[in-house]
Amino acid sequence: MMKFHWLLLILAGLTLGLGADAHAQQRVAASYPGIAGYNIPFWVALDGGEFKKAGLAVDPVMISGGSKSMQALLSGGLDFAHVSGGVSVQANLSGADVTILATAANSMSRSP
Repeated sequence: MMKFHWLLLILAGLTLGLGADAHAQQRVAASYPGIAGYNIPFWVALDGGEFKKAGLAVDPVMISGGSKSMQALLSGGLDFAHVSGGVSVQANLSGADVTILATAANSMSRSP
């Protein structure tokens, strides 16, 4: 699971076209959906300085609900949104130009 999050950080850095200069920080706003345990890697990377090492000055924004996060992303209020794959696919099918960088699951969630 941690390898996935490191990969996500690297992909985010490459997507933003960051150079080798670690002093030039690219400021980005990234949403997270809440304080649940699955967000721990985000906070470890934020508090541990991993984003800064990748040249990112991340402004964390808590937005509960995938559709609200997607609206903020599409309006330009966010640079990255932590949403489920279904939200991204639905936005794309509705004409939005969104890209899924990574996912932590390889299947849809099932109800018990």
